[in-house]
Amino acid sequence: MHKLNEAIMDHQPVRLMEPDIKDAEVLLKLEDGAVKVIRVGDKAIKFGLGVCQREVDAMTFVRDHTCIPVPCVYDFYHDEKEQGYIVMDYVEGQNLEDCWGCLDELSKTKIAEQLRRYMDELRSIPPPSPAYIGGVSHTPAIDLRNALAFGGPFASETEFDEWLLSRLLPRVQERMLVMPYLQEQFAAQTAEKQHSIVFTHADFHPRNIMVKGDQVVGWLDWEIAGWFPEHWEFVKAMQPLTKTDWLDYLLMILGEYEDEYMLDSVLGMYLQRF
Repeated sequence: MHKLNEAIMDHQPVRLMEPDIKDAEVLLKLEDGAVKVIRVGDKAIKFGLGVCQREVDAMTFVRDHTCIPVPCVYDFYHDEKEQGYIVMDYVEGQNLEDCWGCLDELSKTKIAEQLRRYMDELRSIPPPSPAYIGGVSHTPAIDLRNALAFGGPFASETEFDEWLLSRLLPRVQERMLVMPYLQEQFAAQTAEKQHSIVFTHADFHPRNIMVKGDQVVGWLDWEIAGWFPEHWEFVKAMQPLTKTDWLDYLLMILGEYEDEYMLDSVLGMYLQRF
């Protein structure tokens, strides 16, 4: 642990040794074991086969362009098993999902107001070109539903919509009347709404927010962030629906995109079934 801290202070590449990992406190472990987060001293290390450079790029980009409390990244590397490792600051505090039910209305409102300011700041970052949809460093857009899907980058919302619809299997496209309906509805919605393209976290859930009392101290998990149509943050934040009053505050933070959510839900239903 001392060697790890010394390397960070000297701005050297940070490499974890097996004893560091074995003895570390486990902060998060996904059920499939693909990603794990541990604590080593005042650093958190996220590692696994699903950990990649694009998350580091997004975290660094957001830190450089906003005042959002994103952990500072010290190193990224792969081991011999092709697992990615992100070494970053450990964020002291509580996961908002875990403590939400214990907060009073005033505290919830204060947290929502902070998140609204941070979200406005995030969404004000202009894309590389006016209609660009994709990740930082010209990486693909990601749609997270029952699995990760990569596509693009795209030059317009129409291209993005076409990609979303193309995820339905060809046999489904040929045999089901829903495909022409979805194509018509997506085209009409895009033409009518004229969505802005804004920087988007795309996994905005309480589990990714860290708080101390009623203060937001960390915003985590940026792997699928990028520029998307303005409704995308709301649509993805609604998946899955929560049984708590978080939804009331989510509307305060993001505004409401009911039409877009309903249409995307129809697409999502068929993607899940087929």
